[in-house]
Amino acid sequence: MKKRWTTRSVLWIVLLIAFSAVTVAGGTMAWFSAQVDPIENTFTAGTVEISAEETVSPPDAVKENWNPGDEAYKEYTITNIGTKCAYIRGEITGQWYLPGGIIPWNPESNPVIWEIVPESSDPGWVKVGDKIVYNESLPGTYSKATLDERQVKVTIRVKLDGEGADNTFQGKVFKLKAVFEAVQCTNGAINEVWPEDPEDPEDPEEPGDYTEVGSAWADGTPFSGGNAKYFVYNMGQGTEVNPVSINLYEGSNYNLTGQVLVWNTQDTLYIKVATDSPYSFNLTHMYPGLVPPEKHSPGQLGYINGSSYITEYTYEVSSVYTNWKEGPDERSEIPVASLDNDETIYIAVHADIYKK
Repeated sequence: MKKRWTTRSVLWIVLLIAFSAVTVAGGTMAWFSAQVDPIENTFTAGTVEISAEETVSPPDAVKENWNPGDEAYKEYTITNIGTKCAYIRGEITGQWYLPGGIIPWNPESNPVIWEIVPESSDPGWVKVGDKIVYNESLPGTYSKATLDERQVKVTIRVKLDGEGADNTFQGKVFKLKAVFEAVQCTNGAINEVWPEDPEDPEDPEEPGDYTEVGSAWADGTPFSGGNAKYFVYNMGQGTEVNPVSINLYEGSNYNLTGQVLVWNTQDTLYIKVATDSPYSFNLTHMYPGLVPPEKHSPGQLGYINGSSYITEYTYEVSSVYTNWKEGPDERSEIPVASLDNDETIYIAVHADIYKK
């Protein structure tokens, strides 16, 4: 007998299916939710990179016909082209060759002598064995330093010693090689990379820790324009124990940021730039001469020191300018040792001031 499907039976079946669907759907229902976008920080690694070029080389007459007693001069210009401040050093090595310059030749003793020429090199270079070390750091491009501020020069005098060069050296060829290298000036890297260096400089801060305040000049007589000033010092007026002190003012409002201390010995003039807390500087310029400076552009003063946010630096000057020309290399000089007591020296000091 066939089962009959009544209207009521069909209705119950439809309701049962609908209830089952609601039950299943209830297990997978979505709830309201939210999510923020990822927080991303970008860190770009700094760079340590330098370039070096030989800006002065020996004349051909010396290179091609070197005789015992001859001296040759080689000037190198090193530029920090990386973003970070860096310490610089170079290694000077040489090798003798048989005539033609191809086959190495090793004599029992080497009559070639080389040394740094202080009077034509930037202050701060020292010779350590076969190395030359620059005891100040060069600022990087991140500090917004100018090209001149990121460069340093060193001149090497090379001599063929007459007593040591006997006839066995005739026709032989000597090749001098200079290799320069750099290491970042922060986080104690120099102590790890160059542990043999005699200097252990304090770890300078990165530019981000400092705020630029402005340009400062040692107080005195205005010249040329802006806030530029020079002051007068008389030889013998100050000593290391009791130096002459000149205030270092920033800006037209004469914000006192430090002092310039001056003294001299028989053959050296000392100009010390020192800032008071919380101020520091990363660049100074200085002019010492028998006539006043005429241009207020700091780069034309003559002496320059680029360091990374330090609080003191001392210029040790063995000669002063006798005239003013816009190019410091075009000026004539006279040794400090030849100056009379009480002789008047005109001094201008400029510094880029920062505050932590």
